Amino acid sequence: MFLRSHWRLLIFCHFGESLQSKTTTSCMLLLDSLQMADPKRLEPYIRKFVLDIYRAEDRPESKEFISRIPLFVPKVPQQITGEECGKFVLYFIHLFVEEAPENFSIVHGYPYFVSFFFFLLFSDYILRLTFYLSL
Repeated sequence: MFLRSHWRLLIFCHFGESLQSKTTTSCMLLLDSLQMADPKRLEPYIRKFVLDIYRAEDRPESKEFISRIPLFVPKVPQQITGEECGKFVLYFIHLFVEEAPENFSIVHGYPYFVSFFFFLLFSDYILRLTFYLSL
């Protein structure tokens, strides 16, 4: 998502699943390489966006149902300059596609693939990506 000259990654996980499921949990992950921009302030806009999607698809979910879908803003590596956000979004997409399990639950907290430690393990990828994109 692009807002106020800054890219963030919003991931919808297991939408359409029951909120009571123990194996696949619906949730939203907002990955923001500029935490100082206070990404949690975007929550009302994100929930409105989800409601608009559901209404466009003639889905019966209510505003109250959408308000119960957890929105997580995990700590992720942070950009150093004001021009790296797009590279970080590509990095986050890569990690999610390559490493996120098909099924996971958030009953006991964040799944491993959104932990800060996990992102640090793959930090060399962002260095390589930055190098290749600067060519």
